[in-house]
Amino acid sequence: MLKIVKHGVKLSKHGRASGGILVFVSKSVSDCFSTIDEFDCGVTLKISSSLFNDPVLYVVCYVPPSSSTFYKQVHFNGQGNGMCILEGKLNEVKLLYPDHQLIVTGDFNARTKDIQDFIQDDSPDYLPLPDIYPEDQFQIKRKTKD
Repeated sequence: MLKIVKHGVKLSKHGRASGGILVFVSKSVSDCFSTIDEFDCGVTLKISSSLFNDPVLYVVCYVPPSSSTFYKQVHFNGQGNGMCILEGKLNEVKLLYPDHQLIVTGDFNARTKDIQDFIQDDSPDYLPLPDIYPEDQFQIKRKTKD
């Protein structure tokens, strides 16, 4: 098994560390993975084309909530907030590896705030099999701090 660890950062002597990343890769395919970059809020892995028939980059990230002190820390080396860093990294890897497919995963802390996390006015009218699609019957107002 391949284990890739990017440790969290402890921002004060109180509390726990923030922002760690852990990636486990099964032993059966671990030879196909290699770390090509670590950045403030993530890690980029290269996946051999022998696994997917195409070269693939796998970006794993942790972007803290915008209300978090970790989000605003100098830890980001003046590069801006976590979303700016992630966007910059994705642009960089697409320039450096234009022939690679891209998989991005991790904890983005959704940034949905009061945006609904379901399809409003859900209807089977736009689907080819409307008889087997159950329409959602709820309209819940969403209010979170993310």
